[in-house]
Amino acid sequence: MLRIPPKKALISAFFFCLPSGATLADGCLLPSPVESAQVASVTDGDTLRLTDGRKLRLLAIGAPEIDWENQENSEAFGLTAKKRLQWLLPKKSAVMLRHDRDKYDRFGRSLVQVINADGIDVGAELVKDGLAYTYIFPPNDGLLGCYFAKEKQARKTKSGIWSLPRFQTRPAATVPDSESGYQLLSGKITQRDQRGEVLTLELDGRVRVKVRGLGSAAYAGMNLPKLGQTITVRGPLNWKQGRGTLDIRHRQGFDRP
Repeated sequence: MLRIPPKKALISAFFFCLPSGATLADGCLLPSPVESAQVASVTDGDTLRLTDGRKLRLLAIGAPEIDWENQENSEAFGLTAKKRLQWLLPKKSAVMLRHDRDKYDRFGRSLVQVINADGIDVGAELVKDGLAYTYIFPPNDGLLGCYFAKEKQARKTKSGIWSLPRFQTRPAATVPDSESGYQLLSGKITQRDQRGEVLTLELDGRVRVKVRGLGSAAYAGMNLPKLGQTITVRGPLNWKQGRGTLDIRHRQGFDRP
């Protein structure tokens, strides 16, 4: 009688048969144990579902947002990033998952590095193509150095999102208050106030930068900026009554690996 091996065994055998070096994921590989799974669908450029029902969020990246009510209003390259991820992760394809320190985000999604059946780290591939930016939320920074190097090259060649004005470093004094979301800003520190583990920096008297979690390993080896210094920061920007606030939770928020 013919015995059909269970699905997990088939997936494991598939990855075992990959060519030597194929699972090195172009040098970006977390040291955690490997978990095998199958793709059910891709939601957007940094989120997908598995056939077992789990929802995954790709580690260390952020992709442009999609407007689900009217996709024509989606952020530039948002739909392109989704299509690219769908191409990298076809339905029912086998994948390998690796975790960093925190396994879940506050929405209950599994935070993972995803390696596809060709041994490609799909997050790194999106960053390399300029369809996602490096985005670190501590303590999950195991991929920072590798991803940041790929982002640096994409920025140099102005690939994808890096060709857009929004993803060029702009003065905090002149960025329109109609533009929120992920931004790169530069400005002079006109006010500086530290209370406990939160450092507040005001840039050009217009944008407050909240540096959170001081004293943690997220800022190891970094000299914090001083009053009067001109700095470059990156992160989600929100506006209220003409004043912007940008949150930083890792040294990567100062545009450095």
